[in-house]
Parts: sequence; structure tokens; C-alpha cells
Amino acid sequence: MIRPAGRMLAGLCGCGLALAAPLVPDDEPAAVRKAFLHAAQNLAHVSNYVAAFSVEIESLKGSVIITGLIAQQPPFAFRREAYVEELNGTTRKCELTVCDGMNGWQIESAPNGKVLNASRWTRQSMEELFYVFAQSSQLLMLTHDRTNTYLGVRRLVRFDRVRAHPSGFEFSGRDRTDTHAYKEVMRVAEAYGAEGISNYVSQAVRLIVSTEGIPVCYERVNAYGRPLERVVLSDVRVNAPLAPGMFQTAVPHGVMVLDLDRALNAQELRLAHPLLGSNAPAIRVQYTSGKKADIALGAQPVVLSFFSTISPEGRAFTRELEQLYRAHNAKVKFVTVAAGADGKTLQAYARTARLTMPLYCDDQRTTARAFAVRVVPCALVIDTQGVIIDAINGSAPDAAATLGERLRGL
Repeated sequence: MIRPAGRMLAGLCGCGLALAAPLVPDDEPAAVRKAFLHAAQNLAHVSNYVAAFSVEIESLKGSVIITGLIAQQPPFAFRREAYVEELNGTTRKCELTVCDGMNGWQIESAPNGKVLNASRWTRQSMEELFYVFAQSSQLLMLTHDRTNTYLGVRRLVRFDRVRAHPSGFEFSGRDRTDTHAYKEVMRVAEAYGAEGISNYVSQAVRLIVSTEGIPVCYERVNAYGRPLERVVLSDVRVNAPLAPGMFQTAVPHGVMVLDLDRALNAQELRLAHPLLGSNAPAIRVQYTSGKKADIALGAQPVVLSFFSTISPEGRAFTRELEQLYRAHNAKVKFVTVAAGADGKTLQAYARTARLTMPLYCDDQRTTARAFAVRVVPCALVIDTQGVIIDAINGSAPDAAATLGERLRGL
């Protein structure tokens, strides 16, 4: 079921498993594991897909029917249009979730078109929210690297049989009884007695995967053989041209929109730096040997970065800077300054981290003060005119990717 933003946010604290990369279960039969590996290899050739879907759910809370459209273009672009009918028609609503890989929107509306709630997010929360949406949907969406698409359900279900057929694979098995999800359903069902368990506890699970590796049917049945949950994709089109604007939308004018980046306390990617748009001060640095020097501006763009050797975020950012340095040092000058570190400390860190880019110490933080640096790690981009054109928070999840895009555009 596709949940509105409010309920989705309420469950974020418990989604650690969803965000972690799960391990392949070690109790699967060899034939099952081999079939899933084959499906993952086929998924590597999927650049996009579009399909109609239908979901039917029978639970202790009532019946739910969801129909709509799903489209994905990995890693993060997707579109879900869903019409939801709950409790035999007592609640009806439409839900649209769209992400173009850079920006995402979720809009929930009544059948008459009135917007009930809306939310938006950006690259700051892209990966985290993608996994939340994937986990909160009954649809088995392709995860960002595709080879992990089935690992989540394999942690919940022990598939013990597989049958190959011309249109793909059919897996069958049972829910794992040691999972939190199973124990919670069992706890509530037991309160209704034997009939509660027979009617609402899953006894068998079936999963059908297409030749392209896409999940086209997922079904869980009770002791009577009746579906508790049935998800079916139809009219599946793989690697076909997508309609223009497939992964974009707009919230109607006048609707108040929840900023999910702020709600998730996401790190601000761009810093409100006081020198942004101004000419950079002179860059005076100190080598680990103690020798001081001035860095000339104007010949090529400069990435002036500041980090702390004792900060996990700073060390992580320098590893990413190292990769950017190797890719762009022919056209861009990298000046990486260790705020608060002396030469001996910086030398030891550089050896341990195996860094090849030029590093400079700033034990008295004089260079950091000259550039009004209050947040580390960070990166200031200076163009060939000597103007600071960007200030990036190195702790933000997409800092290195954003810096790389900026450098490619210089």
C-alpha cells in the first residue's frame, strides 16, 4: 500500500533495515539462489519499465484495493499513480509519487481532485526516501542498484522452490517466522483465536519474475488458500521510450507543501557562505614541512576544501575529494586544508588514508578564518576570475556528487 507522507514519516525511525544493504540469506536452496542471481543479471539490462498494477489486500484491518501505474528509470527516477479504495469503499483517495532523480513530490488527493496533503524532497534525502517509499509500497520496486531488488523480500520469506518457465521464474516458499513483521501479525491474529490465524496469517508465498528480471506477481495466501495479498503487474513495457515529463509534476497553486528534507533533518547541501559571489581573499597555506606559500588564482578553477582529521565526516569527505582530484586535477587546482592539524598529524593521516592530492595544515586556523569557514568539512569553488561561486557542505550525502557535477560544468 502506498502510504501518505505523514504515516511514512512516522515510520522513518524504524526503517534502518530498509536502508541497510541486506545480506543474501544463507539457508536458501542452491537452485533458488541461482535463479535469483540470474534475475539480477537480467535486471542489469533494464534501463526503464512501465506497467499497470493491481493490489488486493485482506487483513484484520479490512480490505484494500489499489490500482494504477508504475514506471521506473533506475537509480531513483520513478512514478506511481495509485487509486486506493479501503474498507469496502468507505475511503477512496488518489496518490501520486514522482521523482526525477533530483526532486521528488508526493500528492494525496480525494476523488474530486482536492489535495489532502503534499510533500516535496530533493537530492539531500534522495536515497533515504527512495528506500522508505520502496519499503512502504506493496509493489516490489527495483532498488537503486537493481541487484538488491529481491533481497528485502528474501529476508522476510524463505523461498524453498523455484520453477523455470519460458516467461521467467516462479518462486514459492513461506514467511519467515522469526521476523518482526510475522510476529506482529501472529500476535494480533492469535487474539481472534484459531480462525484469526487461519484467515489472516500467511501460509504460502509465490513470486513470479519475468525474463527481464522484473517482479510481475507476488502473492501470499492463508490456510484456506485465499490470497491475503496479491500484487500483479500487467502490460509491462521494458526499455521503451518514455513519455515526456514522466517523472515530473507540480503541486497545484495554493497548496501547502511539506519540506521532507527539513522534516528529516537532512544536511543542507549548499552553505549560506558570507563570501559567496565575492572575490576570494588571498589563499595562504602551510605545507606539512612548515613552509608557507600563496596559491595563485586565475589560471584555473580552484576547489578550496577544509576538513578535520579527527572528524569521521571530514575523513569521509577527503576520500571522496581524492577521487575527484584524480578525475579533474588536470583542469582544476585542488587545495585541501586540514583545519586545526599540525604538519606531523597531517602527514600521518595522509599516509594512513593513502591520499595523493596536495594537503596543507592550518593548525592556528588562520586560513579557515580568512575564508569565514564555520562548517567543516566544506568545499569552496573559485572560478578563473577569482570569485567564490559555490559553497558545499561536505557532510551532506550528495556533497561529492554535487561538487563533481559543478566541476564538469566549469
